[in-house]
Amino acid sequence: MRPADTQQYKIAIRIPSWLGYGREIYRGIGNYMAEHKLRWQVESEIRADGELKPIKIDDQWQGDGAILFRYSDVEAETFLKRSSPLICISRESQAPWVPRVHGDNFMIGQLAAEHLVGTGCPNLACWVDPARAYSIERRDGFLEVANRYRRDVTLLENTISQFPVKNKWSKIYSTMLAQLKELPS
Repeated sequence: MRPADTQQYKIAIRIPSWLGYGREIYRGIGNYMAEHKLRWQVESEIRADGELKPIKIDDQWQGDGAILFRYSDVEAETFLKRSSPLICISRESQAPWVPRVHGDNFMIGQLAAEHLVGTGCPNLACWVDPARAYSIERRDGFLEVANRYRRDVTLLENTISQFPVKNKWSKIYSTMLAQLKELPS
């Protein structure tokens, strides 16, 4: 049951530590709360060593709403059944009823290509994971700018999102290194 006072909502925020702009997301949420004088109880995942109560934000978490980087289908269904608002801050999770807030991936690709064209690089390459929506959008932005400047692009494709978790980083590294070595110099 939600509190009658919307100021007292308990909100979950789940942002992975590896996400480079995670602090800016927290800052933006904090600014929003300050601007609207909200006193939300915010919970984030804590993997504690016993000195703090561990907090896991998943389909079992109890609260009034959540802002999640990515969510599972089970989590989306659980929030829907509870009528709890859910906001996604990733391009990948796709439940149609969940609003998403994410970067402009097409523009990110455009900016990358504009930078490389601007440096005078004779050869352009774009690395893409065809199983990730954000990666495809970035590729499309990159290609749009390359075409505008009549530049050829070597596409390096690999579905890293589908690599097994065990030693994933080393598989990504070796795959990328092998692909880069095949590029013209």
